[in-house]
Amino acid sequence: MYENLSNDPGYNGDLLILTDLSEVEVLDVSLAGIKLLFDQVRDARSGRGQSKSAVVVSDRGQALFARMTAAQADQSEELPTVRIFAVRSEATAWLGIADRVARTA
Repeated sequence: MYENLSNDPGYNGDLLILTDLSEVEVLDVSLAGIKLLFDQVRDARSGRGQSKSAVVVSDRGQALFARMTAAQADQSEELPTVRIFAVRSEATAWLGIADRVARTA
């Protein structure tokens, strides 16, 4: 099915990712977990168009984590462009999506 879609000139294969950490109280992240995350994003991006990831943060720890992921993404053409925001509406505007995306836990 994906091959049919990817051959359709009207198919938009962009991968737009919104990660909202603003309500996260504790980030318990390991180096192995970060590597797994990047591997999954790299696999999901395969064969797609433009990939962008917006990360919404509300504190310094989240901002440091987001900067680390952005730096990692900058080192690879296979990973999406990552940009960090303090305001969700600015993140969704940068992604070009409406801010009506459902929030999930």
